[in-house]
Amino acid sequence: MSSKYHLVVYGAGLVGGYISGMVAASKEADVTLICRDTLAKAIANNGNLLQATKCFDARGKPVVSREPVSAKVESPSLNLVSDPMSSGGGLLAVKARGVPVQWLLVTMKRISVQTALQELKGAGFDEETRDREGEAWFWKDTTVVMMQNGVTPSQILLDTLGTSLNVIDAMFPFNVTHAENNPAHFIEGSTGTVYISDTPQGQHLAQVLTKAGIETATHHDMAAIQYGKLFLNLNNAVSALSGEPLKKELSQFQYRNVLSRCMNEALAVFAKAGIKPHSFTGMPFSAISLFMVSPDFIFNNTFGLVMGIGDSATSSMYEDLAAKRDTEIDFLQGHISELGRLHGVPTPTCDRIVTLVKDIQQRKVGLVPHTGQEILSML
Repeated sequence: MSSKYHLVVYGAGLVGGYISGMVAASKEADVTLICRDTLAKAIANNGNLLQATKCFDARGKPVVSREPVSAKVESPSLNLVSDPMSSGGGLLAVKARGVPVQWLLVTMKRISVQTALQELKGAGFDEETRDREGEAWFWKDTTVVMMQNGVTPSQILLDTLGTSLNVIDAMFPFNVTHAENNPAHFIEGSTGTVYISDTPQGQHLAQVLTKAGIETATHHDMAAIQYGKLFLNLNNAVSALSGEPLKKELSQFQYRNVLSRCMNEALAVFAKAGIKPHSFTGMPFSAISLFMVSPDFIFNNTFGLVMGIGDSATSSMYEDLAAKRDTEIDFLQGHISELGRLHGVPTPTCDRIVTLVKDIQQRKVGLVPHTGQEILSML
């Protein structure tokens, strides 16, 4: 090991790949990346290099130099564990190496949390194994960090594996894309601050990520943070239905009109349920929704001052539909619809968006672009 800290990243999609590349290149912690064969082969074809490029500074402004940082596989700071079938063998391989793990960062999709739960249990991360093995328990110094969309994914693990285990939440705010024709190179597509639960382990990881070039803060109320992100992530489905990159989609009034309707339903549900989401911009959420239905010339001349988004950045749901994968719609508009039913608040727009996305998802046809007017006509 080149560092006294060891970060294992489990779920090497866009977010996991970007974090792994940034941290390994910085040498702030040694990184073990559990990934599928496809990424392992892509890294091998890239000269055994995992690369990441930062495009925005802490204020959301584009950086002048966009040279990628690189970490070489099998160097002291980066190790790959290939888990071809996502069978959980990757965690067992980490355990077999015997190198203590400070943080196990789970970055797989929210729809895969149940899979992560079973794989953690299979690798011995549960109260029963801990109590049986005592001081010999391999994971005794490990904090599991759950970084998914939706609200409090950590609670699912705690409810099943044991409420006294060390599991915390984190929120990753921005989009990541691949470099063209190079899936081993991960590029920051928009900007924002990562948030982690305000615990000693969370504070320490926040320092490591910040030193690695990923702006990170801790927060005492991660549910508020996650609901704040959920509110903004309601655009994921609109972007996916549009078939357009985020910047182009948001530049068009009719798409923003759909988004504003979803946001207004979310605000009504939050008010009835007593939910107080965190605002990342300082703007009241009602003002954000109102801003979405401002004329194009006002929105487009102001939006760039509020948030940095690259021209090619897309939402994760856009990527999922394009790849014919299941989406996280149940944890975004679907969650608003569920809360609405629970509290007696109508959510017709969110309900319809869920139906539209699930129809495309189930047919496995890739992206099905809709104009903003087409979506509005189906609401």
